[in-house]
Amino acid sequence: MLKETLLESLRRFPGDPVMIQKLGHELETRSEWQLMLDVLEQQLPHVKSGTSGEAQVTYLLAKASVELGIERRALALIGLSLQIRPDFAFSHHIKGRALAGMQRFEEAIAAQQRCVQLAPDFCWGWFELGHLQRHQGELSAASVSLERALELQPIQALHHHNLIREALEEVRAQLEQQERQEAALSLWPDRPVPREGERLSSLDELELQLEQFNLFLNRVNEESR
Repeated sequence: MLKETLLESLRRFPGDPVMIQKLGHELETRSEWQLMLDVLEQQLPHVKSGTSGEAQVTYLLAKASVELGIERRALALIGLSLQIRPDFAFSHHIKGRALAGMQRFEEAIAAQQRCVQLAPDFCWGWFELGHLQRHQGELSAASVSLERALELQPIQALHHHNLIREALEEVRAQLEQQERQEAALSLWPDRPVPREGERLSSLDELELQLEQFNLFLNRVNEESR
């Protein structure tokens, strides 16, 4: 009922920023992205150019476009929104998602880093950043980002909490395997590196663990200089 009331209000009073904001929230809750796109495209000509109202409409249009997989359009729209409101964290988040969908991963990482700089308590900014860092092989950074996302996601939202926790566990497993292989190469440069899940003899495992610890200490010392 609320949706129909808001749609009727915008038909009667096009461009009303309060009604647009309420409708955007309602359609987002329902994940009705195509309807959001259709309605707000009709509203955009009624919003004054260069105003916060235009920034709001173009942000919502960009968000709907990302959800629908129309990344190029999303990027153009969010660029317009950011010209008006350059410090709106969620616009940087949408920009990062659009860039990631276009395989422009370094730019996407920069956008999500700006997002969490502006909104350090925004869980999904950290989650997207961690996902992108993992894709780029930056496993240590990804682990830190996903840990932060998990801290910010209440356990009561079990589905989302588990989604982030599983991503973090996968990154930690990758990082452990990477560190294990680095230690093996350091100890035995002429031997094949252990495959994932492969267990060595008890003595080799002990040596490997000690070498991993030594390499860890070396990294800490280098970072502290």
